[in-house]
Amino acid sequence: MSATSGSVISRSDRHVYQARMRVGAGAPVHTLVFNVEEALRLCSLPGESEGKVYFFQRVHVGGLPENGDRRTWLEAFQNALLDLARSAVYGRHPSAPKAGAIYFLSQREACEWLMNSLLQRRTVDAWFWPAISGADAADDVSVQIAGAIERLSSSAASWMAVAAAVFALGDPVSLLGLLPESAVRRWLWEIGSAEATAATRLSVRVAGTALKSITRAAAVWGREDPRVVWLTSLAVIINRPVAMGEGTAVRSARMILQTMPEPGFRKGSDLPLSAPEIAGKRFEPPVLRNDCAPDHQPAPAAISQDPSPEVKSFGNQCGTSGPGNPPPSERTVHSDSQLPKDATHPISPAGSTDKPARSWSSTADADSTSPEGGGAQPGELAQGQPALSGTLSDAVPPTEFGEMTQGAGLFFLLNALRYLGIEDANVTQAFLAHLFLRLARRAGIDDHDPILLWTQLTLADDDAVQVNQRQVRIWAWKLRRWCWKNASISAVDVVRRSGIVTLTRTDLDVSLSIDSADIRIRRAGLDLDPGWLPWFGRVVRFHYRYRGDLQ
Repeated sequence: MSATSGSVISRSDRHVYQARMRVGAGAPVHTLVFNVEEALRLCSLPGESEGKVYFFQRVHVGGLPENGDRRTWLEAFQNALLDLARSAVYGRHPSAPKAGAIYFLSQREACEWLMNSLLQRRTVDAWFWPAISGADAADDVSVQIAGAIERLSSSAASWMAVAAAVFALGDPVSLLGLLPESAVRRWLWEIGSAEATAATRLSVRVAGTALKSITRAAAVWGREDPRVVWLTSLAVIINRPVAMGEGTAVRSARMILQTMPEPGFRKGSDLPLSAPEIAGKRFEPPVLRNDCAPDHQPAPAAISQDPSPEVKSFGNQCGTSGPGNPPPSERTVHSDSQLPKDATHPISPAGSTDKPARSWSSTADADSTSPEGGGAQPGELAQGQPALSGTLSDAVPPTEFGEMTQGAGLFFLLNALRYLGIEDANVTQAFLAHLFLRLARRAGIDDHDPILLWTQLTLADDDAVQVNQRQVRIWAWKLRRWCWKNASISAVDVVRRSGIVTLTRTDLDVSLSIDSADIRIRRAGLDLDPGWLPWFGRVVRFHYRYRGDLQ
């Protein structure tokens, strides 16, 4: 069940490091092995679908009938994993290394926290770190960081997840010095391996902290260094996600570096800077801003026989949680995007929530999601409170799920835009933000509703981008016409419905009550998971939950 090179790690994946099954001499071994695999695949843990990942050091399931009764086996595994998930400790809590079950809000958060800990030269010898990085505990720091980056690149958001994590570390220059050059060259090939079309636009605006980091990196290693090109390529992807699919991120990065002034000289002087002046503070521990995590994958399970009807798992489990949400007062929208200092919004960006993959545990490799982490309850952290590395706030997870919204159907219209061919229109994210804002206002959604946080963050980042309001009105009319013609429903009725929205740097999840499922919307395919949308810059997923799970 481990991912191979180039494969995408899903939130529903489960990964087992090692498994052992003890049965009698006449037991149907192949049937029981199938039961184990099926039980792990069908088990549901709290918060998994919304991105939470669990790691279980050891799972023991006993008292199983050797006749292979399917229902009994499924219930036994569900109860065993659920008990572990309920007692799981938040992965950044000081007691996590001694706990037998831990969780992160997302796989991306786990990878970011690992890289941040390595850069700060903290000890990372806990049993669950190899499951996060895919590297052995005895491996060099550079190998572990490269492993975490490759985990991120295997998530649904691919290199967008890597870019978000790298720039969230605060000072990517320190990170570049630890990366193996051979790995960086391979990553450059993966990012730029696609054929660029003739109509591809290569000009990309990079500014702010990303430009400062690139300038400093170029001063240290030079503009032609693969690590500097890779960092600039990630900045291009952050600003223009469609560059990943076009295969133009690396070419755009090289063009940006060629147009930059030659680094390494004092302003107004021909004297070159000294090495300490160039490096600046690059070896200071960076501060991790907002958390996110990728997906994890241990080695495949090895099932051996022994004489008794019980199954033991030694290792870690990576899983995604299903039902179970904290009360509304504990929910917040998780966005790792940063608003400008002069921008305001009723919802303060908190930690991020990425979805984990399902995995049954073995020895030190488990990953799943649960809203009820022992010892670190979400309600203990005020909403919007920043988590600074090395402080007590690391011990307490941000609230894990999103915010209640009255416009949960707004992003159903992403599928309608796909059917209308929005990809070929070369629209900007600022254009989409204006479009969704217009549709929400027409449906009577308040401007401060959490469903509009993506639009506010986008407009805050792209405030200088000019948008043709006439085209916005035309596309809004196209959407209303498409909804009525293909689903016999108005766009207002599509948008206005209650639910929960969760936003991170790479994902947008909308959860609705199963009672609100509308046959018109389902028949038109509006609530299908769009997945990764380059022109939208997020992985979008929709979830239907039982009413009690949304309260």
